[in-house]
Amino acid sequence: MSDRFDIYSPIHKGLRLASARMLERLGRADWSDPAERQNILAELRHHLSLAREHLEHEDAELHVIIREHAPELGQALDHEHHDHQIAFTRLEALIQDVEIAPEYRRAHAGHALYLAFSIHFAEDLLHMANEEQQAMPFLQRHFPDEELMAIDGRIVATIPPERMMEYLRIMIPAATPQGRTALLRAIRDGAPPEVFAGILEGVARPALEPREWHLLSQDLALAA
Repeated sequence: MSDRFDIYSPIHKGLRLASARMLERLGRADWSDPAERQNILAELRHHLSLAREHLEHEDAELHVIIREHAPELGQALDHEHHDHQIAFTRLEALIQDVEIAPEYRRAHAGHALYLAFSIHFAEDLLHMANEEQQAMPFLQRHFPDEELMAIDGRIVATIPPERMMEYLRIMIPAATPQGRTALLRAIRDGAPPEVFAGILEGVARPALEPREWHLLSQDLALAA
C-alpha cells in the first residue's frame, strides 16, 4: 500500500461498510411492521443521498481532471457514474413501491428492493475498486500530495458541518486504527477544540467497539 495521500480510500471504506450494513438490514426486514418498514426505508434514502453526493463531489473535482489527462479512463468512470444515477432512480421507485404496496404484495416488493440494492452494491464495489486501482495511481503519478490534499480540502469545504458528521459516522468505524487516528488528527488540527470534542464523543465513541475507542484515545493522546 502506497504512503501517498489517498483521496478515495477513507470515504470508499465508509460507503462499503454502510452499504454492507444496509444490505443486511434489507435482507432481514419485517416488511409487515409499519414502524420497522418506515425506519428502514428512511435509512436507505439517507444512505443513497450520501452515495449520490459522493458521486457529485467526484464529478466536480476529480473527473474533470481525469477526463482532461486520461480521456478513456475519464469516459469509463463517467459511464459508471451514469449507471449509478440510473440505479438511484430505480431504487427510489422501488422504495415508493414498498410504501404503497398492499399488504399481500408488500413482502414481494421488499424483496425486489433488497435484490436491486444488492445489484447496485455489487456494481458499486467494482466501481470503487476501479477508482482506487486506476484513477488513484493516475492522480498520484501526475499530482503531488499537496495538490491532492487541496482537492480534498475543496470537497470538504462544500459539505456543511452537520452533513460532515454523517460522513464521519460511516468513515470512522470503517477505517483501520492507523487510518482512524490520522483522520481524527487532521480534523483536530483544523477544528475548534469544542467541535473536535463533539466529534469524539458524539460520533467516534458510539461508532467504535470499546477496545477500538481505547486504542484511538491512546493514539490521539500520544499524537497530541
